[in-house]
Amino acid sequence: MRRVHRNGAIRWRGTEIYLSEALVGEPVGLSERQDDSWLVHYGPIELGVIAHRGDRLRKLKRAARGFVDNLEGLPTTPQAQPPQQPT
Repeated sequence: MRRVHRNGAIRWRGTEIYLSEALVGEPVGLSERQDDSWLVHYGPIELGVIAHRGDRLRKLKRAARGFVDNLEGLPTTPQAQPPQQPT
């Protein structure tokens, strides 16, 4: 665990790694991954990865979700909207 400094960075292996000024004073966790990189997380939120001998936080590559994975599931015509109740 590391605590985020006033400048939004943590100390890591002799250098400062910038995370976010929104996390100033908050604890962040570091978990080693199989490829010798380190996952940085704030509670259940994964912030990014510090590569082996890295000097900065890199964004995680996320798998596409939703209709992007299923192009045939995209509607090809406008969808009817249910009538709205008067207020």
